[in-house]
Amino acid sequence: MKKIIPPLLLFIVSLSLCYCTYNTTESKNEHTVKITGQVQNYTKDFFTVSYDLFSLLPQTKEKKVKVEDDGSFSLTINTKYPIVCRLLFGRVMLDSPGRYRYIHVYLEPGDSINFTADLKKIKESLTFSGINSDNSAYLNQQNFKFNSYDKRGKNNYSYIANQKPNEYKKTVDNISKQKLKFLNEYLDSHDLSSKLVNICRNSYKNLAVVRKVNYPGSHKSYNDDIAVDLPSNYYDFMDEVSITSKLAYTGEAYMRFFNFYLKNKYRLAVENGYDEEYPAYIKTQLDGKNRYVYMAYYLKRDFRADIYQKFDENCPYPELATIVKKKYKHLEDMLPGNPAPDVMLTDIEGNTKPLSSFEGAYVYIDFWATWCKPCIREIPYLDKLKEEYKNQNIVFLSVSVDKEDDKHKWIDFIEERNMDGHQLWVDAKNHKIISETFNIYMIPRFVMLDNKGKIIDAKAPRPSYEKEVRKLFDSTLKGS
Repeated sequence: MKKIIPPLLLFIVSLSLCYCTYNTTESKNEHTVKITGQVQNYTKDFFTVSYDLFSLLPQTKEKKVKVEDDGSFSLTINTKYPIVCRLLFGRVMLDSPGRYRYIHVYLEPGDSINFTADLKKIKESLTFSGINSDNSAYLNQQNFKFNSYDKRGKNNYSYIANQKPNEYKKTVDNISKQKLKFLNEYLDSHDLSSKLVNICRNSYKNLAVVRKVNYPGSHKSYNDDIAVDLPSNYYDFMDEVSITSKLAYTGEAYMRFFNFYLKNKYRLAVENGYDEEYPAYIKTQLDGKNRYVYMAYYLKRDFRADIYQKFDENCPYPELATIVKKKYKHLEDMLPGNPAPDVMLTDIEGNTKPLSSFEGAYVYIDFWATWCKPCIREIPYLDKLKEEYKNQNIVFLSVSVDKEDDKHKWIDFIEERNMDGHQLWVDAKNHKIISETFNIYMIPRFVMLDNKGKIIDAKAPRPSYEKEVRKLFDSTLKGS
């Protein structure tokens, strides 16, 4: 095993839904977009702006912007692509719930806009001016109308908890229609970019898809863990989703949606008997450049060797292969056959031991935390797996990533549940090493090592993926 001490790379990416195909031939030179403004009732020296570029293999970027004593600011971004920005002016407590103060901005190369706002009453005071400022005004107006605290409460709890499957599907489809109607009425009196109109229309439809896909699990969690009885045709809407014929330059938000959609479509196929791995399924759904664009994007969420190898010297899209190699080269350490980092782990008695001390056996590692509900849901499946393979040369490690201040919660959790086996904790320093090497941006996360401490699978199947994890275990033991 090797020792490395890299900086922590831990991403938690939220799903926002929009779509735009941008023709790069429209802009061959670098351009800029500019946002200026003045805000009242803001006491901090900086605010944060995050923005999505509609570029090939897009990513969300973030900047801090200085606010002058009079509340004024200025921000210039170099870009030859349209961008969607979200300006965050902190979190405030209103009527007990905490609310984030966002202002949304859409710009295309060459645009320059200005806005003013009183942050105590953004909805009533926000005004825009400048080149193509109607685009940004619309984003905020639709946000005020459809994303109020009360509406989010109904969408994210009331409707899900209380409505039956078909009733819920009608509800979210109706919300989508209301948004489309609002957009069309706005267009009667305002001039909006055709690209932004396309973004919004698709985002409203896509959000309905996401909500319907998430409904069964959310309904169960809101109803004492009792599963809802789904009609046999509940998921028919998945076959009606319209997907763009050109994924390149659709932007980060649309790619997030498409990844969510395709992964869930695969999940349903597996439930209905499909028994191939995900890369094989991708091939059945996409062809040509679309397949390679999606695989390149997917690597940042699931860096796996069988996809990464598609971008070798034989890749039919050399430009894309070059970008992939540059973007993901730092993750090559997690490919199969590489030594795992020899991090130090601590047991509940306070004793430390290196990961290498478990060499000689195959090692299945569960990275989890006491605050992580999905992690806790995996525990019964993990116990079942331990029992089934207790006479095999496999060691099961449960490694908590709870923070130092919450270490006592981890110990209490272990003792209250009488959890046996190798219960370990990792400190912040070693957690950083693990996070970069295995590209861990969310938990639960499972890793499989061979009996020499080398990586077999840096993103091994969860215990609840019973068929897949047993296939991995059995093939590993057979190979030994």
